[in-house]
Amino acid sequence: MNKAKSILLTAVLALLPLSTVLAGGWVAPANKPNGVPEDLDKTILSATNWILGLISLIAVLAIIWGGVQYLTSAGNEDTMRTAKKTITYAIIGLVVAGIAYSIVNVLITTVITDGGAAAGDAANTNTVSGGM
Repeated sequence: MNKAKSILLTAVLALLPLSTVLAGGWVAPANKPNGVPEDLDKTILSATNWILGLISLIAVLAIIWGGVQYLTSAGNEDTMRTAKKTITYAIIGLVVAGIAYSIVNVLITTVITDGGAAAGDAANTNTVSGGM
């Protein structure tokens, strides 16, 4: 089983650079005012979506595999324990993938797209009063 896990991990790590190419590749067009390339946010979001989709698919397959193990355990405590651990870790993986997706989207929209100045601009417009 360890050999299969190492082969799967190697395949996923080998395909990570390919995800950028499949997501649209790296394009270096004109920069935004804050010095960030125009398509950087779209490229990062596409690559992140592709990678997290792959992770989610693997987690769902692990849940299915754990369910099959549990159903075919025939009362064997060790097999049932292994199946429960597989299902638990797969669910934890799905939760972590969802949290990672949220964090990346927030960072992309606040830091890269807005240049990190959106909060400061809002604070400056609120403190300036119109007329005396």
